[in-house]
Amino acid sequence: MLSDSNIASGFCDLHIHSLFSDGTDTPRSIVAKASDLCLRAIAITDHDTMNGVPEALESGREYGVLVIPGVELSVDSPCGVIHLLGYGISWNDIGIQGIFRRIIEGRVERNVKIIEKLCSLGMELSMAEVKSLAGNCDVVGRPHIAKALIMKKYASSPEEVFTKYLGSGGKAYAERYRPKLAEAVDIIHKSGGVAVVAHPGFYKNSCGLNAIQIVDVLRSDGIDGVECYYSHHTADLTMRLIERCRKYHLLVTGGSDYHGLNKDNIALGVGTGNMRIPSGLVLSLMSSIRDFRQRFTI
Repeated sequence: MLSDSNIASGFCDLHIHSLFSDGTDTPRSIVAKASDLCLRAIAITDHDTMNGVPEALESGREYGVLVIPGVELSVDSPCGVIHLLGYGISWNDIGIQGIFRRIIEGRVERNVKIIEKLCSLGMELSMAEVKSLAGNCDVVGRPHIAKALIMKKYASSPEEVFTKYLGSGGKAYAERYRPKLAEAVDIIHKSGGVAVVAHPGFYKNSCGLNAIQIVDVLRSDGIDGVECYYSHHTADLTMRLIERCRKYHLLVTGGSDYHGLNKDNIALGVGTGNMRIPSGLVLSLMSSIRDFRQRFTI
């Protein structure tokens, strides 16, 4: 087991996707890569599922890497649709599993609507074809539909698919169920975890607010922290977000948003190549997780 001093002396990556959602690597292979990179701690944060966590935890013990159970949820907030990271959650908790089921049901309903719209546009595509590309993935979604369209030569890149068809305003776009931010935060807390706003620099084009303004607005909904270090955040934005977290007494976290081959420009632990996330921040995160478990699960 890693000591606090060992954890604090290295680097970490707290935003990683496996093949249980829209990544391409198994949890075990992710942990092995993290070990090769001398990362002290990682978090598997698949979309709407934590089914990869047990494998990651077991592999973490084998490789000497601290694995923090995590998840990434899309939620409706006062700033529009944002992503929320939950850390330290008891993944078999009834409350969190209930919200996963409702979200995945919403994804299934949306997938059907999207495929119906694509077929009405003259594109021959079935749900069976999409599922075959998703393999053992727990969460079948738009990235898998995009992959199917590219394989059938209806588009040449994911960017083209989302711009023309699957993104907001696209010809085959369909909405889906998302929990409200406050509801998701409450469920994460009651499941023993902490709630962190993911990549606030990512939402400007959709909500019209900059990253700092987003933190200012969302802190009143009970968030516990902000993903300050992120592959597409500039060094200046990262420092300004850290300063905001200090002002509001929020946790500072960070991650690459690694997806394996599905985002081949993002590398584990370093993002686009220059990012290094100090693993000392994991100690504060783990302390908060212990605090929430005492407050909400006793």
